[in-house]
Amino acid sequence: MELKTAAARCAIVALAIACAACTSAPRQHFKENAMSSEITSSASRVGMPALPPITFEGKRYQQIMNGEREGLGQRTGLMSVLDLASGAEPKVVKIYDYPREAGLEADAGDVFFKVFELDAGRRVLQIENERRQRFAYGIDDGIVRELAP
Repeated sequence: MELKTAAARCAIVALAIACAACTSAPRQHFKENAMSSEITSSASRVGMPALPPITFEGKRYQQIMNGEREGLGQRTGLMSVLDLASGAEPKVVKIYDYPREAGLEADAGDVFFKVFELDAGRRVLQIENERRQRFAYGIDDGIVRELAP
């Protein structure tokens, strides 16, 4: 096959380079920090990207990505609340239970936050997980309420 134009030759070379990069690139793995916004990857499942923390009225609210590592009794479904002024140890709030399914790798059964938003007018954090369960965390009273789907 004869290529008649320089543009056609360039397009084929670019395609070949892109294909080679896709097949030879090493799999990216991320270190996980329970109080950070990084993600974890494994061969069985790519970790859910952590949603950015929410800062409101001097407090920072953030999903905990691996509570077991921190000795909290479950991997996901947890949120930290840090008082930025005092710098005291973060408070941990259980948003939902995370029952681990037998036979699954720990990260394969993780259920992360999918939505994590502030409704300042109602003074609640809106949280939805990967199973489409919805919750509201009351900023003033610290109560977690499960919402109807």
